[in-house]
Amino acid sequence: YCIFFEDTIKNLNKNYKKRESIFR
Repeated sequence: YCIFFEDTIKNLNKNYKKRESIFR
């Protein structure tokens, strides 16, 4: 569960960074 949760957070961070770069 912890590993899955960590992977999910990593994916969210990646998606957030992608969005951030698109907005800029």
